Amino acid sequence: MSAKSLMLGAAVLVGSALALPYEQIDIQSSLLTNPADVAGKHFDYIIAGGGLTGLTAAARLSEVPEISVLVIESGFFESDQGPIIEDLNAYGHIFGSTVDWAIETDVQEINNLSQTVRSGHGLGGSTLVNGGTWTRPHKVQLDSWETVFGNKGWNWNNLTHYMSMAERARLPNQKQIDAGHYFNVSCHGLNGTVNVGPRDTGASYSPLMKALMGTVEQLGVPTQQDLNCGDPHGVSMFPNDVNTDQ
Repeated sequence: MSAKSLMLGAAVLVGSALALPYEQIDIQSSLLTNPADVAGKHFDYIIAGGGLTGLTAAARLSEVPEISVLVIESGFFESDQGPIIEDLNAYGHIFGSTVDWAIETDVQEINNLSQTVRSGHGLGGSTLVNGGTWTRPHKVQLDSWETVFGNKGWNWNNLTHYMSMAERARLPNQKQIDAGHYFNVSCHGLNGTVNVGPRDTGASYSPLMKALMGTVEQLGVPTQQDLNCGDPHGVSMFPNDVNTDQ
């Protein structure tokens, strides 16, 4: 891909990288932070926000070499918070930092309290603060975009096709299955750019998850099923967007 895709604000990304697998991307060498570097230049598309949706749109557009894309992002790309973000075991430590918008809701009638909505502020958006989880919503939720709101074609069957296009899933090995992981291959993509699978650090899995599954299963709760297949009810282990050996 030779298209120009830029990230502007705290970070500006020049773009042949966006359509490549993560391990092949050298983003740092392509970042710009000075708006003057793009002043007076022409772009076919300008995308406001380098979150998950913005970057996905930019990556897809940039697959066409003749198209140039400018992505404007006000947040950061790596910082002193970087190690916390990359360490999934430190999930939650990033909350309340400069990487978290920490949006306060209006007071809710149900308990007369406001709530904090965690939202990532930086290149990658809320993928910075979600612990690397790879999950999909309930099928009914996506179908409601069509059946309730009238957006023709916006339904589970159509949207999961594109979700799978982004994904390069790794099936769990026997050790991971024994710990509680389960993949339904039909619910995943195998040829995308985002590596998805169980954590694979080589460390032993805690027996607590398997014990929890055994407990709730006796109560009739579904266990060890794939939460990405449109019915995320029950107790199971979800995959993470991590590379092999992470």
